[in-house]
Amino acid sequence: MTKFLPDGQAPKRRPKNIRGKVAAIAAFLLAGSGIAAPAQGGTQTFDIDLKDATLVELFRQIERQGECSFVYSIDDIRAVNRKDYRFSDATLAAVLDHAVAGTPLLYEIKDNHVIITKGAARQQRQSNRKSPRPPLRRFR
Repeated sequence: MTKFLPDGQAPKRRPKNIRGKVAAIAAFLLAGSGIAAPAQGGTQTFDIDLKDATLVELFRQIERQGECSFVYSIDDIRAVNRKDYRFSDATLAAVLDHAVAGTPLLYEIKDNHVIITKGAARQQRQSNRKSPRPPLRRFR
């Protein structure tokens, strides 16, 4: 049975599975545009020469050269001392290993994002997780 609008016209039909069609078009456009998945610390190399630089300056330099972004708390990295960073054809992991060496910071690479966390904060979050309830004791 067709429902009619008050003015006597039938409603317009929407194409079925519109989401699938939109997703297929978006995938086609992205594939044809030359956007590639960024390196995950292994294949892309970096040339960096920074003197007496902060971690923020290093992160910006890496973002300019690569296709990755950084996620961090400014409070976590503010206390880290300035360093010299000199790399030639170094992987992202090698640069980050040097950057966080001797600091309480940890890094994790997920897709094209580098997540910087404070080691103690991560351990504290893990310890805050609820452990299984201990068995009930029966008193006689």
